[in-house]
Amino acid sequence: MFQMMYPTPDVVDRFNEVHLLEGKDLTPEEEAFAKLFWDTRRSGILCEFMTEAMTEFPSVIDQEVNGDSATVRVSVTVSPLPSSDSSSMVYTFDLKKRGPNWYVYELRVPKAPDGVFNRVKSSS
Repeated sequence: MFQMMYPTPDVVDRFNEVHLLEGKDLTPEEEAFAKLFWDTRRSGILCEFMTEAMTEFPSVIDQEVNGDSATVRVSVTVSPLPSSDSSSMVYTFDLKKRGPNWYVYELRVPKAPDGVFNRVKSSS
């Protein structure tokens, strides 16, 4: 997922979050990315949140599997504002299994302990 998110030198913004949110006019690359998530709208919301502040490639620090659910914690460097200093943060991804595959279901961060998707969904 993270490898797909980071732009290549010849592409400034790899994904159009509006395409992902609406599930329309997806490029083949956006379709492949959206398939990693429980649903396409969720991929748009979480992608927008992650690309907004992440400044370095994250690293996995912990993972736990419990039946059809899993939790993956990653350490990321974020810079919330262009003029602010970078800091380390832990992103917690909740995954759910559907059939033989795992999908990103939610992203929890310190400011949204119940989940970024849940927070956006409840405010819309």
